[in-house]
Amino acid sequence: MKTAFVLSGGGAKGAFQVGALLYLCKIKKIVPDIVVGISTGSLQGLAVAQQDVDLLEQVWRGIKKDSDIYTKSVFNYIMCLLGLRNGIYGFDGLKKILRRFFSKEKLLASPTEFYAGKVSLQSGNIVYVGKQNMTVEDILSSCTIPVFFPTVYSIGQQWVDGGVRDIVPLKKAIDSGADVIYVILCSPKCTNFVYKKYKNVVEVLERTLDVLLNEIYINDIETAERINDMIDKFGPFGNYRKIDIKVIEPQFDITDSLEFNPSKIKRGIDHGIECARKVVP
Repeated sequence: MKTAFVLSGGGAKGAFQVGALLYLCKIKKIVPDIVVGISTGSLQGLAVAQQDVDLLEQVWRGIKKDSDIYTKSVFNYIMCLLGLRNGIYGFDGLKKILRRFFSKEKLLASPTEFYAGKVSLQSGNIVYVGKQNMTVEDILSSCTIPVFFPTVYSIGQQWVDGGVRDIVPLKKAIDSGADVIYVILCSPKCTNFVYKKYKNVVEVLERTLDVLLNEIYINDIETAERINDMIDKFGPFGNYRKIDIKVIEPQFDITDSLEFNPSKIKRGIDHGIECARKVVP
């Protein structure tokens, strides 16, 4: 029996995943055979594969403001308007964190297979990079939300967030042989009403992405559950087999995707521990 962690995208909402992983890895002592991460989930997945969940918590709790992850500047806005730049924010903070955090030595020594998903703008295809070939740029690419951040150029292509094609990478985990899958989402499966007025284009775009990704969450998970139901009724068929899927999701949205507020990060981590405990007593 192979166990997998599937970690969705969600930006700053990834704090919830940190709490859930602390519970699963440190309290329940689960060492997954496979981890598949998308966007912010690729950073959390990297920590699990490197057995650095404690360090991951330190990194998240050390974030004090948005600029620790990304930077805003009038110059970037002007360059975007002139068509000379393809991302409105800079990703300097996350680059520094990744270069400090990433350890090829730990990855290769790990018993856990790890895959991070990124999408090529040229081909439109999603590529899952395994730990043997993984670089810091692959994790950065997986986290690069289009329009918000500049594309990452590598091997003759421009790469962006894997969530463009696969926000909950269940299929990759199943194709890799997983029998038990812990799906850790960053947002509730059902969209909650948000008591907020969206004042500018950036805020409207961010909320629109959240709503779109939520719909993909639901479709991906419900498809897997329907296949399980069919197998229960009619037995295994084709290449399909019964998969034990455990979904750990927040009960409400704690923060916006690009809002790195320390009090909300703390609340997200605590809520992740609480929700994981309910799913895995």
